[in-house]
Amino acid sequence: MYVPTLTVHAANLVNGETVKLKGECWLLEGEGTSKSAEATMTAQGTSDYAEKLHDLVVRISGYFNKTTGDFSLYKPGSEEGYTYGRNRIYATNEEGMVVAEITYSETGEGVCTIEHVEVDEALRGQGIAGKLVEAAVAEIKVQNKKVATTCPYVQKLIDIYVEIEPLFEEQVDFETFSKSDFRVVKVKECIAVKKSKKLLQFTLDDGTGTDRAILSGIHMFYEPEELVGKTLVAITNLPPRAMMGIESCGMLLSAVYNDVNGEEKLHLVMVDDQIPAGAKLY
Repeated sequence: MYVPTLTVHAANLVNGETVKLKGECWLLEGEGTSKSAEATMTAQGTSDYAEKLHDLVVRISGYFNKTTGDFSLYKPGSEEGYTYGRNRIYATNEEGMVVAEITYSETGEGVCTIEHVEVDEALRGQGIAGKLVEAAVAEIKVQNKKVATTCPYVQKLIDIYVEIEPLFEEQVDFETFSKSDFRVVKVKECIAVKKSKKLLQFTLDDGTGTDRAILSGIHMFYEPEELVGKTLVAITNLPPRAMMGIESCGMLLSAVYNDVNGEEKLHLVMVDDQIPAGAKLY
């Protein structure tokens, strides 16, 4: 008979200090034999302790799969059960055959890479792959690790876990909007600004015949040489602004969001190269 018992070990709580939590689950198979699973996580001080303790109990309370020996968990609020094995999460049918699986591994300090997700052909189209990705992302985050992937299909599923700024509630009338002059610009030259870790200096063709200089703090997202020849969008009637002793005349448009790991991502708005420099955007 399988009888689960749960033990949680925690260091003494001292405000502001890191608290180590460890959970163990023992299942007795008979006299003198047992199997166990354990999980660990870190809470940062007392404010984080209760939430992390709850997460630990959710992860560790479950049962062993008698066939595979893996530890099986049920997600709260879901009737679907997934088995959490070593570096994989999977589901089995009534015969014990694996019908859906996602695998991941630790590929660097603090990083887990999701490598593969597969769902039996008969079960496709039901959103199971997305649920497995959601389960894997949650499991990796509970371990305080960052999520990465080498699978393009998984990347598409991960891309939904982004944070964007809320839309402005205040409305702007068309006359006010029309005062902003958005133009297509061509990158003639792009260099890193000396003594600056962030700034790139762009020399742009804005269609007037006179080069336009714009500085942008995007060096952590782009290397200057990869932007030469690109077709971008700029607002050209902002007042000139001096940065690092260089006058910047305008601002390049970019899209910004936080990815699944909460890290800021930025992409310059790039348009078709066939659009001529100076074309106005409405």
